[in-house]
Amino acid sequence: MKIINYFESDRKDHWLNEIKKADWGAAGFLYELLIYLGMQKTQMWDRLLAGLHTEHVSSMTKDQWQWDRLYEAAVAVKNDRKISDYVTCGEVSAAILSGNGRIYTGVCIDTCSTLGICAERNAIFNMITNGEQEITKVIAILPDGSSGAPCGACRELMVQLMPEKYKDIEIMMDYKQERIMTLEKLTPEWWI
Repeated sequence: MKIINYFESDRKDHWLNEIKKADWGAAGFLYELLIYLGMQKTQMWDRLLAGLHTEHVSSMTKDQWQWDRLYEAAVAVKNDRKISDYVTCGEVSAAILSGNGRIYTGVCIDTCSTLGICAERNAIFNMITNGEQEITKVIAILPDGSSGAPCGACRELMVQLMPEKYKDIEIMMDYKQERIMTLEKLTPEWWI
């Protein structure tokens, strides 16, 4: 209740100082709440309150916490379905973390022609539509629920979008094993 009162009272300086003093578990949930203000507000309160009383959360690193949020976001939009006789979607989903700390999601859209789009590019276009262009982390959830690398077209878009910084983009290769590669290691030599 104390944190909710801070949030609702517009005492931003006070609760931002509280974030700085708290361990990452508490601060992480507050951070998420601030980033997604206005979006899924009820779910954020629930996560915040649950996180403040969970030992596991407070022992997580910022990186682990971000990957967990990305994984959850990608799983939440994965919804394999048939739209028409010619279009299916949702078999693969993706989430990206922007340079501003926001999460953007997308699903694959498959067509009987070449007009489909991968989940990762869909998430990137979602990010661009919302005024951002810097990617820090990418996760794709495959049809069997595992995670894997983006295809060549998705990697190409990331390189062209961030030609000076694409090498730093982190890709979740295997969520269960926590195996992460940078785009530079995944694609060491590029034509650009």
